[in-house]
Amino acid sequence: MINENKDIKSVIKRNESLIAKAPQSFYLKDIYDVHIKAQQDGITDSIDSCTLMHDYNKHLTVVLTDYDNIKITTPKDVFLAESIYKRRNDK
Repeated sequence: MINENKDIKSVIKRNESLIAKAPQSFYLKDIYDVHIKAQQDGITDSIDSCTLMHDYNKHLTVVLTDYDNIKITTPKDVFLAESIYKRRNDK
């Protein structure tokens, strides 16, 4: 955890932390309602939908996946996906 100056405030225990990865998944009605509520409340700076759901006390859970389960949005991601595919199929 860091403060606004990027100084370390505390170090989270490894067994209590995970790497968050996209995509996030929600029931449409739930995420839609929370986004509407946030607009009404003037919240415009939420990091992502998961944070917003958390801020409105919605139940969240984790889906564990393989580290190679990547989101492909850039040319670099395509290269990485091709490398993963090749590695898996060369065995």
